[in-house]
Amino acid sequence: MNDSLIRLAAFEWLERQNEIHQDILPREVLAEGFNYKGERITLVGARGIWKPKPMALPLSITSIIDNGRYEDKLGDGDDFMHYKYEGENPNHYSNVGLRDLMVSATPLVYFHQVMKGKYIACWPVTIIHDNVENLSFTVALDDKQRIRMEGELGEVGGFY
Repeated sequence: MNDSLIRLAAFEWLERQNEIHQDILPREVLAEGFNYKGERITLVGARGIWKPKPMALPLSITSIIDNGRYEDKLGDGDDFMHYKYEGENPNHYSNVGLRDLMVSATPLVYFHQVMKGKYIACWPVTIIHDNVENLSFTVALDDKQRIRMEGELGEVGGFY
């Protein structure tokens, strides 16, 4: 299957879901996903870096609130987010997948949990830097996404 076409289909599906759910997406909707040419494309899973089975590279990254293990955060006053590696091994397959997205400038989706089981989605975002020393990636958000995230987060309790 063609990853690029699946990504575009996922972005279009997310547009429709945002309209239906007024920009706050239930996890169960994201976990169920959508059908693409007879294949189920899920947008989230058990891991923060998510690659649906039919795809070669990750489709999404997810941050959750009250997570002591990973400290993903927006940069101060800029359009970037710092997303922690999965584990501490830079060569873990999930981290390699994000690195491959960075090298190819391939966009993905960022989900940020705003309350248990509820997420806002930002897309397309891109990985622009691999911070090996901090075990994290720098993710670029555009102005529209940043404003939307800050607005939604302000309404539901802020960014942690």
